Amino acid sequence: MELKDFFYGIEDFFVNVAFAPLDWLRSFQLENWFLANSINWIFILIMAVAFSFWVFKLNLFQEDERDYYAESHRDSGKSIEFFVGKDHTASH
Repeated sequence: MELKDFFYGIEDFFVNVAFAPLDWLRSFQLENWFLANSINWIFILIMAVAFSFWVFKLNLFQEDERDYYAESHRDSGKSIEFFVGKDHTASH
């Protein structure tokens, strides 16, 4: 067996086996666009969930940091905005 045959075997596996479901989905493109792009919709959904989770955790971290600085510097005579910046979400 030559090395060339090994790479042709890899090509044959991916073209005829691994990507066969994608070829099947592509055949629906003219009939049902949403079904043909179902893989993309799944990835968009996964990214939306991951982004929401990340923003939620980021918000928790920001609140924890604000509480930490407020308690540790309570007796310094400076306001919390000096240590963590002004809260831009508060209504004026």
